[in-house]
Amino acid sequence: MDALFRTRKDERFLERAKHGEADFPFRFYRENVWEFDFHRIDWHWHPETEIVYAEKGNIICCVGTEKFVLPQGCGMVVNSGVLHRYEATENVSFPNIVFSPELLGAKDGRIYREYIKPVAENSVPYIVLSRSVDWQSEILDLLLHIFDLQGSESCCEIQTVASLLMIWRQLFLHTAPDHTNGPNDKGRSARLQVMMQFIHANFDKQIGLKDIAASVHISESSALQLFRQGIRLSPVAYLIRYRLKRAADLLTGTNKTATDIAYETGFSDADIFAARSADITAGPRCNTEKTDRPIWRPTNKADDPYLGTRKAATDAFARNASTKADGARASCVYLLPRPPLA
Repeated sequence: MDALFRTRKDERFLERAKHGEADFPFRFYRENVWEFDFHRIDWHWHPETEIVYAEKGNIICCVGTEKFVLPQGCGMVVNSGVLHRYEATENVSFPNIVFSPELLGAKDGRIYREYIKPVAENSVPYIVLSRSVDWQSEILDLLLHIFDLQGSESCCEIQTVASLLMIWRQLFLHTAPDHTNGPNDKGRSARLQVMMQFIHANFDKQIGLKDIAASVHISESSALQLFRQGIRLSPVAYLIRYRLKRAADLLTGTNKTATDIAYETGFSDADIFAARSADITAGPRCNTEKTDRPIWRPTNKADDPYLGTRKAATDAFARNASTKADGARASCVYLLPRPPLA
């Protein structure tokens, strides 16, 4: 079947669709992701909570900066204000509900303040629901009951709210309180997440700050500010770290040379790759002008179990960068953690 549907959103990726009515902000959808443009429900976010269920087939979920497969028979809660996207490789049955947390209690009342708000404004972006966990299985049963209710005429709305309250109780009991985000943070967070996803998808290409900012149609200075406020790194610094992470995966999971890995992960040559890698493997250092703690300098494996491996990796990269020999390759884990200071 040709794609029929498209996700409508504004420049902040806020979905324009209205979910329910003002006096009953709840909407049930039975969707097939395969029928949307490019077989995906594209990036969007909304102030409502969303609970989805993979009824038939597996759903590819992108939530924030994470991407994973939601297996058939599992569900997921997507919290308010979280950027997300769904993809499919075949026809799937994907029933879901989208509702405002205010449906469960007046915003100025005690129920909302004590029980609804701590979950709705929690920084946990999503929760995957599995049958192997008792409380999650209970939520899935309640969710399926809500689906069944939508075709009935007798007290459908009150039974729906009653089931939603029981679901919310489980979320409240099993979701630890966390810091909250103000409403003005949601658009900024969405842009940051899209830029990070752009980096993940294009790290192997020659991209820079201009390209990253253009992915969400903002200025380079705005992109720099969003990254520094959100993850305390510049966009280019995050790009380099992500490239090094992917390089480490290739080092440990393939037999490719360091030179090949350098080019495959976006580094223009192996010398730059080796230099960037050395910065990471050097680990954090103490500044004696700012702290009384001594600089940690391991001298043997008893002090640093990774010392020999770290040196072997560095030597292998140095040899490969200088000789460009296909056979020279670090055969050990490269990005290794430094043990904490005593």
